[in-house]
Amino acid sequence: MSVQRSIRKVALLFDDIVRPDTTGGYCLRALRGLVHVQHFRPSEMQRIPKGFDLYLNIDDGLEYKLPSHLGPWALWAIDTHLQPERITHRATGATFVFTAQRDGLEWRRRQCGSGGALLPLAADLDIHRRFDLQPLYDTCFVGHINCE
Repeated sequence: MSVQRSIRKVALLFDDIVRPDTTGGYCLRALRGLVHVQHFRPSEMQRIPKGFDLYLNIDDGLEYKLPSHLGPWALWAIDTHLQPERITHRATGATFVFTAQRDGLEWRRRQCGSGGALLPLAADLDIHRRFDLQPLYDTCFVGHINCE
């Protein structure tokens, strides 16, 4: 399917209950300045209407598939090193697949024989900026441990 028209309406699909600080939240904030965007959670899949120019699914680590009647749709696979088979299954039927890590893109190409594109993570300069604080520790952990 070729998507040549301009994108004005985007349905953004991701869970923000398990992790409120998920990448999808940053995408939602950024897209609000560019297009009409509406956020849907996985629990709301059945109520997502047709009529969007793009259905963008931000990988949130959960297992679900988009309804087959929606499209065109794209998957942005974030943590491709975690459960790569889940990502491949989830990407089935996607019009576009983006990966945040180069290794994930190579793995997808080897497994699926098809492309995708590298779309690395970025920073939200309103949040990710220098803070003038005195260090308290010599080391730190940046990430999230989902214990569920």
